[in-house]
Amino acid sequence: MAIYLGPRRFFDGQEDRVEYLYRFSNGRVGVLDGPPDDRFTPVEDAEIAALAAQVRTLPELAAEKGLLLETISCLDPFTLIACPLCRGTEFTTMDLASVWCDRCNTQFSTRMTAGDPGVVVDTDPAHYRSVDARYIIPRRDLTLTVVLKDFGYSSHPEGKCGDYCVNDTTYEERAERINYYVSTPTSLRDPTHWCGLEVYDWTLYGQAERPRREERELRNVIGDLEAIGRIYGKQIRSNRLPLVDLLAEGGACGEKREWWYLANVLYNCGVPWWPVWWKVRAELEPSPYGEGQVVKGWVVTDRTLCPGCLRPAVEGDHHHCDWDRIGWEPK
Repeated sequence: MAIYLGPRRFFDGQEDRVEYLYRFSNGRVGVLDGPPDDRFTPVEDAEIAALAAQVRTLPELAAEKGLLLETISCLDPFTLIACPLCRGTEFTTMDLASVWCDRCNTQFSTRMTAGDPGVVVDTDPAHYRSVDARYIIPRRDLTLTVVLKDFGYSSHPEGKCGDYCVNDTTYEERAERINYYVSTPTSLRDPTHWCGLEVYDWTLYGQAERPRREERELRNVIGDLEAIGRIYGKQIRSNRLPLVDLLAEGGACGEKREWWYLANVLYNCGVPWWPVWWKVRAELEPSPYGEGQVVKGWVVTDRTLCPGCLRPAVEGDHHHCDWDRIGWEPK
């Protein structure tokens, strides 16, 4: 008996190919030369058919976790190799340990929390494509981290979330009920679905060093030759990012599209918690390869985002943002 798992497309080094995967009665997955046809006799037993329908392939399991599974090779290397240092043949991997963003190529890794149920997600922007992102930051030596604590989310609605169950209330109402201040998390895809979660939103931290000549970054500000270097060598630790909602979407090719540009970080009492974000647009030029346009640099359109609360300086009360102490004013 065999269960048809579907086609798998891959590149064999010379051309794109398709192979057809089956799971056989011994549990192993194998390849046949085509999908089921009249050579196969369908199983008539309803119970066996129902059990077979519940079989999930690895790509399907990954899709349930919100991921697209890509394979590097048809080989399973860890079934073939031994550890070079100890000759061990048992290997362990962590679920979701290495992931990248299909849009901008930001790299992700996961780790355990300090003891609470949940997961910590770290990002590495070393190879991210800034033009496809909405934040222009140095590539090296900076990390973004979000902490997701699971106090009932994974078992809801079957389980009970207790004090962390929002039950159609807002994130702020839940926070008021448990006497703890939080704001709606920007790190979630859908900020209306966090029932049973405690979210420590994206924190940006590290110390960006000036890149080597061969590692040039696309951070040039048109008309301000010093702008690119103000952030280098400074510690930064910011527990939130400015909202993307404040940026213009612009056209598909980048016209009138806006980004947040990390220009500097301000200190107060030796603490680097006040990042300076500018709103910028891309200055485009013809591609040297003859087709389309590329980004030449960035044009600053607004410098009035408050470093204290990351809201526009013209909106709301900024009495507690300590502009005098950090040496900042809207320009």
